[in-house]
Amino acid sequence: MASETRDRIVDSARQLFWEQGFESTTLAQIAERSEAMPGSIYYFFKTKDAILHAVIDHYDEQLGAWLIDPVFGRTDDPVERIFGVIDTYRSFLVETHFTLGCPVGGLALELGGESADARAKVSKIFDDLTSAMESCAREIAARTSTAGPSPEALAALCLTVIEGGIVQARALQSIEPFDRSVTCLRDYVDRLLAD
Repeated sequence: MASETRDRIVDSARQLFWEQGFESTTLAQIAERSEAMPGSIYYFFKTKDAILHAVIDHYDEQLGAWLIDPVFGRTDDPVERIFGVIDTYRSFLVETHFTLGCPVGGLALELGGESADARAKVSKIFDDLTSAMESCAREIAARTSTAGPSPEALAALCLTVIEGGIVQARALQSIEPFDRSVTCLRDYVDRLLAD
């Protein structure tokens, strides 16, 4: 029962941080959304920052199950893996009518000057996603005879296309800038493989 209450608090905080940001979310809103008594929140979390850390830990634990594993389980092709991950983000943007972006990216922007510990945890999540992309980029590099970008650079480009595309799509309320960036990335990868 206690762990169920804690999980509801973390899930409610996660949703609220995603919808309106960490700074704009109050403990009262978390209590209301989670249907937990305010005292329960303080029982599990001494501060709002402690809730933030629990939310980031949740994202860290779920990245593989939510994003990487389903895509990588469908195909062994590294190009299709990269674009499958990107398409997951695209689908989410369209499904939410551009109201929600990358939950981790949103926190990263908001935490710019905040807690070094929280920033380090967010950085690890990006590193894990980049590592998954990098493993695909290594396979792509092995298929081409032309010297292209390093796998690290190609993986970083993929993450930049995702995050930049999300920001532009949300700002313009249109999937067009996201799709345009992805098309350029796909063209670039296809050219690498054609050589």
